This record gives sequence, structure tokens and C-alpha cells, in this order.
Amino acid sequence: MRALPVIILLIGASYLLLWDLDGSYLWQDEAESALVSETILKYGIPKGYDGFNYFSQQGGGELGSNHEWKLHGWLHFYWQALFFWLFGSSTFTARLPFALLGIATVMMLYVLARQIWQNPKTALLCALCLALSVPFLLLARQSRYYSMAMFFTVYALLSYYRLIGHKKQARWHMVLSLFGLFHSHYLYSLVLLLCFSGHLLVFHRSQWRKMAWIAGIMLLLTLPFLWWLSDTPYARKYSSQLLDLTRIGAFALTYLRKIGEYVFLPGLLVIPVVSVLWQYRSARSFPFREKLHNPHLWLMIAVILVNLVALAASTVEFYFRYTAPLLPVFALLTGRLLREMAIFQKYLPWLGLAVWLFLSPMKKYIESLHRDFRGPIGGIVSLLKEHAHKDDLIAISYGDLPLKFYLDNKIYGGLTGESVKNVAFDWIIFRKYTLTPYDLEVKQTIAEQTDWSQYQQLSINFPDTPFENRESPYEHYYQTVKGEDPVKVFRRIK
Repeated sequence: MRALPVIILLIGASYLLLWDLDGSYLWQDEAESALVSETILKYGIPKGYDGFNYFSQQGGGELGSNHEWKLHGWLHFYWQALFFWLFGSSTFTARLPFALLGIATVMMLYVLARQIWQNPKTALLCALCLALSVPFLLLARQSRYYSMAMFFTVYALLSYYRLIGHKKQARWHMVLSLFGLFHSHYLYSLVLLLCFSGHLLVFHRSQWRKMAWIAGIMLLLTLPFLWWLSDTPYARKYSSQLLDLTRIGAFALTYLRKIGEYVFLPGLLVIPVVSVLWQYRSARSFPFREKLHNPHLWLMIAVILVNLVALAASTVEFYFRYTAPLLPVFALLTGRLLREMAIFQKYLPWLGLAVWLFLSPMKKYIESLHRDFRGPIGGIVSLLKEHAHKDDLIAISYGDLPLKFYLDNKIYGGLTGESVKNVAFDWIIFRKYTLTPYDLEVKQTIAEQTDWSQYQQLSINFPDTPFENRESPYEHYYQTVKGEDPVKVFRRIK
């Protein structure tokens, strides 16, 4: 019977992460990962060009001299390519490897929480707080590196606690988890290594040689790759903006605000205050010193704060998805705070979890798993599959990457950096929303050079929203958008 709650947790997480996984088409960023992963099956390494179409969204700034991909770590591309090799390329197989990592993250968080809090009920609360977190579910179902970054973050935390607990092979688990995190996203690995080193020096100083050894191995393994990445055009383009203190401060506050809105309820911080006052009433003593000296608490605070500062300093645009590795950490804190309510009544932690869940968009999320979704990419792909010939040239101002994943045509997009001058297109799709100066320029160039009397306009009954569907909780569509203009497609009259 002790295993029953864990089995229910596994089944519940699997349902929330796997059900209707292909219910919507891949959006631009998801298709980017899928397309780059497919090139591994052809070239052995991830590339931004397959010999036919380009997959860049930065005018080629993500690519090396031979079109090798340099913007992201490569591990998630190989992980996804494995599933394409085994099961073929589709919407479902593009997302499946990352949804499975999401399930593994939930189960590993349960193990980590038991290691930290030494209580199975607290561990279950922590795992539930992650499995029932809508931001976590949205990110883990994406055909992107987010769930891999969360998985290796939890794995690294678990390895660290086993290291300071003198467990066998803990050093190698630390190296493996940090190396995996590095090749999921370079920044997160360096941040965790810094936090672990500082925490160990403060609370477990006698073991500093272990961390020095791990840091040395990590430097040997990662410095060559960092040097190789240093000449990326994307890095050179934005490096001058990274030390803008005004931008760093604004980004840090934005990250905190979004976390407070969608991840961690600030009102939960009242619980430890009330708990201390309750214990004072009972024992006439304030247990502040014991609670504030908790080394687990300080590690989590360090991981959160250092990550936020690093993200604010190293990103030129704000995206909620960058907080992905922090979601398991906030689940650990939320579960522990809810468990603190048990000193009043045993049922209160579960009541608190129910209230937390009620305040989240979980109801809308579950409903979205059981209703059809119609987005612009789905409509465009369906139309072109039915009417376009394989040798037709297609131009689209934004959203070219999903079309390249689902179709076999030569497709020009607004962000690839390819010249569209003097190209006679068979299909032209101007999306309603212009997202950057680059897709605007492509729109203008095509509009000026095209003899529109040679084209027929088609309107399809799919809303022309900016994206098919995004991963951010405040931008995600839980149902088909109503009241939006339909997608307009222009077809050359032959």
C-alpha cells in the first residue's frame, strides 16, 4: 500500500503529459528543434540546413560556417532524433521524448524530496505540486529542451545531496547530471555548479575537495565546447547588450512577477510565520534560528536567485520558458510549505493543495486535452497538402518552420535571411501579425515585386493568431480562438 500513492502519481502525470500530445500542430520554435533533429539522421550532427530548406530564425546567426547548429546544446536534438529514427517523424514523436522526460522529472523529484525532507507525505506533496503545475505541463509537452533541462536539474540536485551524504559513485552522477544539463542549456549547468560550490563551502566545508574535482572535470569537458561556440554570429550580435544594468534589473523584476503569478503563490510565505507563532504559543520559544539555518532552504534560495540574475544578465528578450529549471525547485518549496500546515490539522496540507490547484488554470488545461484545436498552421498545412504540388515554391512571412516539417516543398520564411527578390512564388501567405522588422521587410519585398492580378486569394476558416500555440501560461490557448481574422493565402493562377 505504501507504493500506491506513487503509482497513482505516475499514472496521473502520464495522463496529463501524454494525452492528446499531438492535438495541435508544432509551432515555430518546436518545428525548429524537430527539423534540426532530423538533420542528424542525414549528417550525423545537428544542422540548420538540410540541403533544401533553411531552419534559421536569426538570419543564419545560429549557424556555423558549415551550417552546424550553435545556438543550443545538442543533447536534446540527439534525444529527439532517436525517436524519429525509431518511430518516424510526426507531431507525436516530436513531443513524446520530452513528455517522457517530464514524467521522469516528476518521479525523480519525489525521490529528491524524500532525500531532502525525510518524509514521504512531504515528498508526495512536492511531486504533486510539480505534476499539477500547468506551466510545468505546458513546457514539458513542448518539442524543445525544456523538460530535459528540468530533468537534469533535479538529477543534479539529487546527486549533490548524495555527494554530501558520502554515497558511492555520487561524484560521477554529479558530473553526468551537470554535463547533461550543460548540453541541454549551457547557462543552467554553470549556475548550478556555482551554487553547489558555494553551498558546500558554507555548510560542508570539509568536502571541498570533492567539488573541486567535479568542477575541474566539468571545465575540461565544457571549455572546448564553449570555445567552439564563441564565434557564433548570434553571440557577437547581442554580446554588447548583456551588461545593460537597466535591462538586467527590469528583466529580473519581470521574471519574479511572472513566477509570482503562475508558479509560486507569494501568500504561501505566510505559512512559516504563522507556524512559528503557533509554536511560540505552545512552547514559549521562537524556532527562528533553526528554520533560518536550514541548509536545504539556503540551497534552494541560492539556485533561484543566481538563476534569475544569470537569466536577466544573459538574455536579450524575456521569455517565461527560461525559468523551466526553477519549476521543480519551487515545487520543493511549495510542497514543504504546505506540509508545514500539518502542525494545525493533518488534513490542512491537502486542503491547501486543493486551494492552490483551484487557483491555477488546471480546469482549462484538462478541458483543452479533450477538445479539438484549430490554429493557423493546421489550416495552412491542410490546405497546402491538398492543393500544392511538390515543386511549388511557397513564401510565408512567419511560420515557415512548421510548414517545412510537414511539407516537402521549398519554403521561404521571413526570418531565415534568404533573399526573396525576383522569386516567382506559387503560394504566398502574409500572416496578419508582423513580429520583427525582418518578416516585415520580406512582406514588403514580396508585395512590391508581385503581380497580384496573377493570384487568387483564399480565406480558410482558421484564426490567424500570431502563433499556433505557445508554451507560456499567459500566451497559451486552451481552446480555438474566436473572433480572429481568418488566414489568407494567395495562390498563383495557372
